[in-house]
Order: sequence, then C-alpha cells, then structure tokens
Amino acid sequence: RLVKNYQPKKKDEEDYQYSPCRAFKHVMTEINDLAGQHEVIAENLQSNVIREVTILVKDFKEERKKHLQEGARMMANLSAQLVSLDRARKNYEKAFKEAERALDNFQRADADLNLSRAEVEKQRMNMAIKSQQCEETKMNMQINYKKLMIYRINIITR
Repeated sequence: RLVKNYQPKKKDEEDYQYSPCRAFKHVMTEINDLAGQHEVIAENLQSNVIREVTILVKDFKEERKKHLQEGARMMANLSAQLVSLDRARKNYEKAFKEAERALDNFQRADADLNLSRAEVEKQRMNMAIKSQQCEETKMNMQINYKKLMIYRINIITR
C-alpha cells in the first residue's frame, strides 16, 4: 500500500531521466517485491505452522486436564485412606482403654477376698475379651497404616 502511494505518476515519466528519481522508483519496486515475499511467508505460517501449534496446544490442554483429574482422584483416595487410618486409630485407643479398665477390674476382683470365684472368673473372661478386641483393633490400624504407606509409595513412583 505504501509503495502504491509513493510510486511516481505515469505522466511524470519524462522526469525519469534524472538518476535520483530512477533510484527512488527502483527502491520502491524492490520494497513492493519484499512486501509480496512477506505476505507469502505470512500465509505459509498461517497455513502450516499455526495449525500445527494449535493442534499441539489442544493436545497439551487435554493432557493437562487428564493429569489434573488424576491428581484430584489420587488426593481424594489419599484423604479417604487418612480418614480410615484416623478412625482405626481412634477405635484402637478406645479398645486399649477398655482393655486397661478390664485388667484393673480383674486385678481388683482377684485381690478382693469377699468376691466369689465366679465373679473373679467373670472379670477374667471380660479382661480376655477386651484384650482380644484391643489386639484386633491394633491389627486393623496396622493394616490401614500399611495400605496408606503403599499408596503413598505408589503415588511417588508414578
């Protein structure tokens, strides 16, 4: 467009005998050719490079979205396992306190000479049951802890 604006008029062709005017006209035609080459390069960029870059950007966005969803799923699983471990820990603490109480009750009943043998035996059975429940909740807590550690290792190694 600039070249067309500054091209000498056709009626002024008699002025071309001067060297500066001819040089200016020659420079203007070179600039016009250069502008044409720039247009061709821009069209090639738009048709080839931009299309490929757009495809790559789309692929990267899809991959990012997939990884974000997988990360959210992993975090949800991790928090669920932490909740499960915390629940198992609380159950163990409760069972441990009950087992300690049952042991104290048995020891007091065993030391008390006024209680019958049946009552002492009842306290001993209660103590054994509570101790067994405590061991079961302890094992459950250990299993949950191992599951959590395995899951964390799996997350790290991915």
